[in-house]
Amino acid sequence: MTLRAAPLLGGLVALVGGIGLIAAFAPTDHLIAYAQVGSGVLAVTVGLYLILIVSWHDLRDHDPRSPRLYSLVRREVRRRALRTASSGAAIAVLVGILLSSMLLTNGAAYSISSTKDKLGADVLVVPRQTSLSAQPFYTLTYTGSSAAASGTLSFSIPPYLEGNVTQQVASISGVKQATPQLLVTYFFPSGGCGGLDVVYIVGAATTGNFVLDSWLPTNVGQSLGGSGAIAGGEIPEFSQLPAQGQYYGVQLQRQATLPRTGTFLDHVIFVSMETANKMLQWQKAGNDPTRYGMQALSFQEGQISAVFVKFKDGANPADGAAAVSARVSGVRAYTLDSIAKAAAVQYSGLLSIFSLSGVLVWVGSLALVATVASLATNEMRGEIGVIRSLGGSRGFVRKMVATQSALTTSVAGLMAILAVWIAFNSPVVYDSVILAFKMPYVPPSPSLTGLYVAMAVLIVMVTAGIGALLAARISGRMEAYEAIRKGAR
Repeated sequence: MTLRAAPLLGGLVALVGGIGLIAAFAPTDHLIAYAQVGSGVLAVTVGLYLILIVSWHDLRDHDPRSPRLYSLVRREVRRRALRTASSGAAIAVLVGILLSSMLLTNGAAYSISSTKDKLGADVLVVPRQTSLSAQPFYTLTYTGSSAAASGTLSFSIPPYLEGNVTQQVASISGVKQATPQLLVTYFFPSGGCGGLDVVYIVGAATTGNFVLDSWLPTNVGQSLGGSGAIAGGEIPEFSQLPAQGQYYGVQLQRQATLPRTGTFLDHVIFVSMETANKMLQWQKAGNDPTRYGMQALSFQEGQISAVFVKFKDGANPADGAAAVSARVSGVRAYTLDSIAKAAAVQYSGLLSIFSLSGVLVWVGSLALVATVASLATNEMRGEIGVIRSLGGSRGFVRKMVATQSALTTSVAGLMAILAVWIAFNSPVVYDSVILAFKMPYVPPSPSLTGLYVAMAVLIVMVTAGIGALLAARISGRMEAYEAIRKGAR
C-alpha cells in the first residue's frame, strides 16, 4: 500500500486549517461562535477522511514492491467495517471520557485561581447580610440569594453600603488601595446570554481602580468616560441585548472587552459611577423602568455594594479582614484566598473522583481492547489458516493481527483526543460547561492542556501496544490445519 500525495497534502491542510479556525478566535457573538466551530469540525472531518481513507491505495499485482501487510490489514478492516467502527467508537468514548474529566476539573480550578490572581485584591468587603459561602463562585460578588418564582429565576440584591465605607476601609492600617463597586441592576436577556443567563450592570470607580486596571490595555478612566462601558467576555454586542444597550435613559458605548474567565466577570457590564447616577436620575425624573422591561433601581446616590481591598506588602490579609469587620459597622470582610479555597474544595473532591474513575476507565479500555483482539483473531481463523498453509510464518501472522489491533485502537483514541481538544477549546463549550455542571470553567493553560493531551496520547499508545501484544500472542498459537478446520465451521 502506498500514499497518494495530493489527497494526503489536501487532508493535512484541511486538518490544520480546521483546528486553527476553532482555536484562533473567541467571538462574543454566539451565532458566529457556533458557525466557527461547525466550520472547523467540518474541515477537520474532511481532512481526516482524505488522510485515512482517500490517500491510501493498494499495490497492483505487477508492482515490484512486495510488502502486502497493510493491504491485508486494510482489506480485513473494510470487510468487517461494522465491527471495526463499533470497537473503535467504544475505545474513542473511553478515551474521550478520560481526557474530558481531566480538562473539566482542572479548567474549573484554573478559572478560580486565575480570576482571583487577576482581580489583584486581597480582601472583599460586602454588607453583613451577604453570605458568600453558600453561593457559586461566579455570582458571589454581587448577588444575594437566588430563587425561582413561577419558573423564572430571580436574584435578591443585598442591602447597599454608604459610600463613606470606602474611606473607612482605606483608613485601616496596612491597606494600600480600596476601590468600590455598585450593583446597579441585573437583567435576563431574551434567550439567555451564555452560561449564567443573567447580565449585571455594575458601577465602578474610574480612578484608582486596580481591579479593572490589570485587565485593560487602556486605563479605566478612558474606557468608562462619558457613557463608555467595559463588557465581560460573554457579553454579546450591545445591539443583540434587550434595548440594544440603552438602559435607564443612557445609551451605553462598548469601549473594551475583558477576557473570558469562566466566572461572574464574564457577565458584567461595567459603567462609571457617574453613569450609574445618570440612570438613577432618569428614574427619579418620573420614568417607569418597568415599561422598558427593566427593574426599578433601589440604590441611592453615593451608595455602593462592595469594596475590593489591596493590602501593603508584608501585611496579613486575614488579620486585615478581621480588622475591617471589627472596625467598620455593617460589613463583613472575606479574604479572596478563603473565597477561592472554599469554591475550589468541591472541585478538588470532584478531581479525586474523576481521577479514580479515570483509572477504572483505562482498565475498562484494556479489557475492551483485549476482548476485541480475541474476537477479531477468532473471526480470522480461516484466513490465518490459509496464510499459514501458503507459507506465511507465525511472525507474519502475528505482525498482521497486531498491526490491525494497534491501528484500530490508536486511530480511534487519537481521533477522540482531537475531538475533545477541539471541543474544550471552542468558545461554545464555555457556556455549555457552566450550564450543565453549574461550575466556573475556562480551558486550562496551554502548557497544562498540552500535558494532558500528551498523557492521553501516551495512554492510547500503551493501550494499543498491549492490545497488539495480546492479539499477536493469540494468533501465534494457531496451527495451519487447526485454524482452517475451526474457521470452516
